[in-house]
Amino acid sequence: MKKIYLDAGHGGTDSGAPGNGLLEKNITLKIQQHMITLLNTYYTGFAVNTTRTTDVFLSLSERASKANSWGADVFMSIHVNAGGGSGYEDYIYRATNRQETINFRNSIHEQVKPVLSAYNHANRGRKSANYAVLRQTNMPAVLAEIAFIDTVKDANLLKNDAFLQDMANAYVRGIAQFLQLNEKVSSPSTPSKQPLAAETPPDPSTLPKVTSLGDAYAVEVRAKVDTGLYRYANLPNRQRTIKAGTVFRVYGYTYASWTVGNGEDFVQMKDVELILVTLITGGLNSAMEQEFRDFLKTLQLDGELNLKGTGNPSGEITVGGLELVRVKQFLDEKGWYYKEA
Repeated sequence: MKKIYLDAGHGGTDSGAPGNGLLEKNITLKIQQHMITLLNTYYTGFAVNTTRTTDVFLSLSERASKANSWGADVFMSIHVNAGGGSGYEDYIYRATNRQETINFRNSIHEQVKPVLSAYNHANRGRKSANYAVLRQTNMPAVLAEIAFIDTVKDANLLKNDAFLQDMANAYVRGIAQFLQLNEKVSSPSTPSKQPLAAETPPDPSTLPKVTSLGDAYAVEVRAKVDTGLYRYANLPNRQRTIKAGTVFRVYGYTYASWTVGNGEDFVQMKDVELILVTLITGGLNSAMEQEFRDFLKTLQLDGELNLKGTGNPSGEITVGGLELVRVKQFLDEKGWYYKEA
């Protein structure tokens, strides 16, 4: 039984950051509740404990002490940022040398990235700090800052419960992946699941947001395991199984799934791996090279731009999935030549 400790930041007399009619303490509690609901709905083999479930104040040391005393396996502190910026970022203790802490943060961060892309919300990256709840906890610990409450664009996202749920689900998926929690599996033939989703379609307003890539930016993935093909974006009603090793194209995405074929069928992102593609540009001058590098840095893309300076200067980058889409869109917007190797 894995122990998950959630820490909704601030509370009581400590409102956290205010801005645009919002208080940080209320948002962190709402995100935490979404996370608890999602954990209980989709996973087994865990226990969850929290710093607070109501509007009460606890000191930073008390939060860490409660998690340590309980013997938590992971600790996640949920926060909202302030200071006039924009975007998401997450932190681990600056002096940590524990690989499991780094792995825990990376697991959460990778699940968050597709949600950020779907909402056009900036990724400010993986960071470290001397925060007390990270320094004083004994287990792998992460502090996540979802958005800036005092920036109108970010505040509008914080007022959008669909965004909060999507981010909560990304947090939960990262925790579950790190702890290797078992998913709850319900067969379409289970009586409690009848009538099937195909017979009673879900209300579209309740489904995760789907972003289309279209034919121009469709990408290839490979099934890591025998994976289900589902009828709707919230992944009910398994239609058939795609065999492990099968390579196929996807044409859109939600926070947790890829759309297949005509965009009406879905596979879970966690069940596939990205097919990497090498793009080769041509005719890059020094100014274009710097603009390309600045673009990659701004979007926190993992691909490394390699330059060939002999003859017609060219750039080469190997990426997959949404990173491949972003690079292609950038090059198309600039009107720069490129081809797939």
